[in-house]
Amino acid sequence: MRPKTSTSKLRRCLLVIAAAGLVGSATTVAAVANPPEETPGRGSKDRALQKSLDALVSEDRFPAAFAWVRKDGRTSSPVSGSARLGEQAPVPHDGYVRAGSNTKTFTAVVVLQLVAEGKVALDEPIETYLPGVVRGEGIDGRKITVRQLLQHTSGLPNYTEHIGLENFAKIQHKFFQPHD
Repeated sequence: MRPKTSTSKLRRCLLVIAAAGLVGSATTVAAVANPPEETPGRGSKDRALQKSLDALVSEDRFPAAFAWVRKDGRTSSPVSGSARLGEQAPVPHDGYVRAGSNTKTFTAVVVLQLVAEGKVALDEPIETYLPGVVRGEGIDGRKITVRQLLQHTSGLPNYTEHIGLENFAKIQHKFFQPHD
């Protein structure tokens, strides 16, 4: 049985881990927090992206699709489909997406890209990358590897038990600001 961890230490530790994990979802957060300021000319890559979005919608796989791309200081935000089921409504270029557990995928992709670049090792302790952060009663970042974090086998407790989300049904449709 794991010893009880002080709530404030555990919260701080888990919030730092969550913040580090959100690096992988920076594209999603940027799309929400920084709507496009300018739209570049429609180059061949822009047309290809628009065709991809249109294909997602036309194949009845999704009711709408949007993207947000920033490259070389220029921003584009192609959209396709309808923002409302059963009626035609413009898809907002700065729309919100309920990310939820999808951020795990973004985070894992970024971490695996860093592994491929030789900047992160899967079997290295998380302490190497977040020194002194993953600590608490019964929690030691020197014994938890990057691989274990990605596989959800690290033994870290579920953060929802420590930040007031015990009743998910009550908050499942609530919007949280990124800092929350």
